[in-house]
Amino acid sequence: MGRGWTVGRRLRPILIAAFALSGILMMPFGLLTSMWYAVCIALAVGVLGGYIDIILTSWLQARTPQAMLGRVMSLLTVSAIGLSPISYAAAGALMKVSLRWVFIVAGGLMALFSIAVGLRREIRRMGELES
Repeated sequence: MGRGWTVGRRLRPILIAAFALSGILMMPFGLLTSMWYAVCIALAVGVLGGYIDIILTSWLQARTPQAMLGRVMSLLTVSAIGLSPISYAAAGALMKVSLRWVFIVAGGLMALFSIAVGLRREIRRMGELES
């Protein structure tokens, strides 16, 4: 993968769509009564999440100077794993109010934010920016 690796023009819309689709797929979770529907949706969200993680982590590692790579990956790990307990606590507290709305609002926000981020000029130019 060398220093010249970039997120291609075709790949950027796919990544944005994968983020948005993950949010949209999460929205009906609170309404499902069939375990099999939930399993299928969870599988799709998991596959999309794995795809996104691999592509974006590889892109970030390729663009980070070697001397900073450990620090950048530590920051990525803290943001991805270290903040999870806070998210779990907030979701648990909100689920006491309404399980359905937690999934609908969280999925909707994820979809809206991913579309909003995809419309930003910096993201559209992601592979073109200088290191």
